Amino acid sequence: MDEIVPDELKGIGSPWCLTDGLARMEAARAQETTPGTIAQALDVLDRCRRWAAAHPHPLSMYDQIVLSRALAPMEDSWGRWRNRFEKLMPTLDDVRRAGVAALTEEGARVEPQPKRELELELEPGPSPSPEMIAELVRVWMDELPPVLAGQVSNWLRERLTSAGTRADRRRYFSLLAASVPNLGEYGNGMVTHLEMAGGLDAAAYLLGIQRDPRTGHTARRLAGEYLELMERHAYPGGEDLPEEIWRRRGKCLAGVWRGFVRQHGGPAEDQLLELLFLDGDSMQIWAGYEGRLRFEDGRSGEPYEECRLVDDDGEEGHLLAEGVIWYLRDERERAAAAVGRTLSDFGLSGGDGDQGLELRFETGSVTLQMIADLQFTITWTG
Repeated sequence: MDEIVPDELKGIGSPWCLTDGLARMEAARAQETTPGTIAQALDVLDRCRRWAAAHPHPLSMYDQIVLSRALAPMEDSWGRWRNRFEKLMPTLDDVRRAGVAALTEEGARVEPQPKRELELELEPGPSPSPEMIAELVRVWMDELPPVLAGQVSNWLRERLTSAGTRADRRRYFSLLAASVPNLGEYGNGMVTHLEMAGGLDAAAYLLGIQRDPRTGHTARRLAGEYLELMERHAYPGGEDLPEEIWRRRGKCLAGVWRGFVRQHGGPAEDQLLELLFLDGDSMQIWAGYEGRLRFEDGRSGEPYEECRLVDDDGEEGHLLAEGVIWYLRDERERAAAAVGRTLSDFGLSGGDGDQGLELRFETGSVTLQMIADLQFTITWTG
């Protein structure tokens, strides 16, 4: 057989059969959106899915060349030779052993040229051997299916937004969910295509990608972030909730600290509520300025050790300034109804000022209400 193209890509029609990625996308953009062009693109995406299932987590052409001892002598000239492949074999039907042989003859005629200092253009580099040409063509063909999958997916994302049937959309979502786990880094952009084209209709498919053990770290993270965003927008008032609060939903409360100051022996002025969760995660909620709450991840820590003191009532605190003492107190006793329980719900009020926040646990809740700059009230119920 004279053909070199992967079996899954044999017989693909224009524009997806073009070997030059830029020319392929320019021709695809010029296409009209018809039932025929949509069906063709879905078929190509399905072919790429089958290839990815047989060749999971492909490396990029660059990475393969870097790792190949056989191709290392080509140095930076491999990009020039890839361009030669695409010009000599412009469609998949043209990719044959006879074309590789012609490239081999061309390679034998190329004379090595020494590198010059401050040279701006890439030098042709050493003449590639027949074995190097054959290996480079193989690597070139290995990169084509995952690159093609991303391009076809992007085209479908754009066109199915305003055209195509519900069945077309479902098939597109299903193909993406089946392809991404096997495509490695090539699948990351396709997760974004799925979110952009599908919205809430894509949630189940994103969940499948996130839970698939074959999915790469970045694709899994992206799918999780999109799912969280969808859930947040669907939740009443969720768009207004700080991300720091939203990310703790469903976590079990393990510890609570209250931070406050006393100025010149006056009453306690509550400024901080610090929450620790069973998984080790933690966050801080501060009374800020202009009636607004401020949220931070992690633990608050304590002022410098040399500021530590014992006040007139025998309580330990930290001196912040003359007559101003900072205290951090364990509040697990006051929060007994919430400690060991899951943060299940929340509500934010007063978006323009004097903000209030209620955190609801399974058997108790805590409400913070701004009353002045750098001061709120803390109320536990349950």
